[in-house]
Amino acid sequence: MALQGSNKGITRTCLPELTNEQCVSKINSWNIASIQDDLFLKDQTQKIQSYFDGDFVDLNSIAIDTRNTIPFFETAWRYCRSIPIGETRTYKWLATNCGNPKASRYAGRAMAKNKLPIIIPCHRVIGSDGTLKGFGGSNPRLNLKSWLLDLERSAKYQYHAKTSDFVH
Repeated sequence: MALQGSNKGITRTCLPELTNEQCVSKINSWNIASIQDDLFLKDQTQKIQSYFDGDFVDLNSIAIDTRNTIPFFETAWRYCRSIPIGETRTYKWLATNCGNPKASRYAGRAMAKNKLPIIIPCHRVIGSDGTLKGFGGSNPRLNLKSWLLDLERSAKYQYHAKTSDFVH
């Protein structure tokens, strides 16, 4: 997985890839300059690594930079970040919270255009019928979406969620 940052926060991440080469290929497609604040990026990287290790991490503590994003997407991403760890919401729920209950497809588009997967947990958004949908753009990786939800629902995560002062 890779991170890119600005002076305001993380601007881009990619979903975990199977190989370093696949990850580097993703990074090479990004055309926005990144900051080189090693301490900031190292801290954010450590939080994400801890998340993948199954430790309870407040991903909302990671500052993001969503400048130049259309307002509906930015709103959808903000509501997506409000979904508690280990829980899911539907595209319709997301659309309704964005002010247009009939915009489920547009909410899906906002998730497909999510430049900050994991930090903006689009894996927590599912179809109205309860099935996993989307995830990974034109090459869906529903197995990864399922794995992430299972990770968040693990006993270790649930224990930390109940015993911490983390505010959803």
